[in-house]
Amino acid sequence: MLQLKISLKDYKPLVQRTIIIDDRSSFRELHDTIQLAFQWQAMHLYAFNTTGISDKPLTIKPFIEGLDIPAAGDERNDEEVMLGDIFHQTNDSLTYLYDFGDNWEHEITLEDQKGNINPNLSPVCIQATGIGPGEDNMGFSDEFMEKDWAEGELEEFVNQELAILQTQGFAEETPVEYPSPEDWQSLYAWVDRFKQLKPWHFLHDDQIIAIWIPSIKDYCYCSIMGAGGQHFGISTYVGEEGLKALCATLTQEMQPGYLTTILYTRSIVLNLVNRDELDPEEYKVIKQADKKYRGKNQWPSFVSYKPAYHPWYIDKEEAMLLQELFPALWNVLQKAAKKKLTIPDQMDNWYALTLSKDGQWIDTTINGIENYEQTKEIQPVSLTISEVELARMKRELPKDQSELEYGVVPFPEPVQMQADSRPYIPFIVLSTDPETKTAVYYNMLQMINTELAQETFIKFVTQLGRIPSVIYMDDLARAVEVAPVTEKLGIEVALVEDTIVIHEVMGEMLEMLDPGNF
Repeated sequence: MLQLKISLKDYKPLVQRTIIIDDRSSFRELHDTIQLAFQWQAMHLYAFNTTGISDKPLTIKPFIEGLDIPAAGDERNDEEVMLGDIFHQTNDSLTYLYDFGDNWEHEITLEDQKGNINPNLSPVCIQATGIGPGEDNMGFSDEFMEKDWAEGELEEFVNQELAILQTQGFAEETPVEYPSPEDWQSLYAWVDRFKQLKPWHFLHDDQIIAIWIPSIKDYCYCSIMGAGGQHFGISTYVGEEGLKALCATLTQEMQPGYLTTILYTRSIVLNLVNRDELDPEEYKVIKQADKKYRGKNQWPSFVSYKPAYHPWYIDKEEAMLLQELFPALWNVLQKAAKKKLTIPDQMDNWYALTLSKDGQWIDTTINGIENYEQTKEIQPVSLTISEVELARMKRELPKDQSELEYGVVPFPEPVQMQADSRPYIPFIVLSTDPETKTAVYYNMLQMINTELAQETFIKFVTQLGRIPSVIYMDDLARAVEVAPVTEKLGIEVALVEDTIVIHEVMGEMLEMLDPGNF
């Protein structure tokens, strides 16, 4: 067991935790512990560096496919390196850097090595001093910050946070539940039925079939692929997100391309492919289901598309959705094959199978264009952060006449935090000065939503140290997200067709990261 003193450097008042942790724990587990002990939210990248221990520094970082973390010396995966591999003697010290925008640096020092005392209790905090700045400089409530912690009370609070790591091991990403063997048997049985029916012989991909799905209280929009004799299968666009992607594709508002597809598409696609197009995991599942396929375009491959994620295997929930959808779709296709049902090919007159008010299934039509236009309407958002904080900023920060560009740009390559986790597209929040053509603010987020958008904008203004007069943005939706903040701070937001300098600086940043990747 190791007794580690962890101190947040260059921050006053002192913020420090002393923990006891198993020396067989990985550095990934130490990262999880620090996040809970210091009330961080695991929203940013991080890395450990052993410069204080070895003359040959080692950077220990998470596994991230396609994205480099700034490193010094050799690099190792934080899931593979154990604490006992690095910490050997009292006063051995290394650094932990969290959030490459704010650069919160922690010093970690080995204070003592103890016997193997009930490792199920690891990790435990035995001393805690001070409350940190809070994620993205947003801080905590005044009540929390000003609380007069009684002796031992802060340690108790930290250990309550650490409790989720005890006994049952360390916190990891929520494991994905994949389809069961029974799910696959059911899905492959429906694949066989669709293959026998060959709906691509009598339907084109623009003849959309909308089917109401009670479990999601929304439609799935099905497109049959294969009329051109090239690519056979069924694309299922799920709910409102799926409708947006489908209509944007049909109207050519969304141009084909890898990045646009994975940023905006919500669908589940059944592809009928050749044997050599399957990856090993797909082939393994088919063999385990004791299914035998022969010939061209005969092997089923299911692909999940979720906005801002790399195409991936379907999960349990998606398998259940398809098992709810496929019987209804099969009945519709059978009727269409027998010419008992006509499937229109006009966006304003899609066929739909829906539930009546008395719970009966009925054939009807829906207007895809009208529904699409409704999904495009941008609704105003509310302020998600403290008005007191905004008032303080407006009072303390000088207002100047500067005009800056501000935008949220998707990173062009997916990153993967663990070898078996689904890769995602991170977002770069960037502000540039059009006059000097330089970046004045940079941050990377794993996800973006209204709350994070407003918090990040506050962080940008705080780091800038002044309130700019005008912010140029080229994305109306992002402008609406931060509008409650810009209005309170008296910042004018000007919408432009393109934030030219942001894209120029972004290109330069990508080249600096690793030119060979792009």
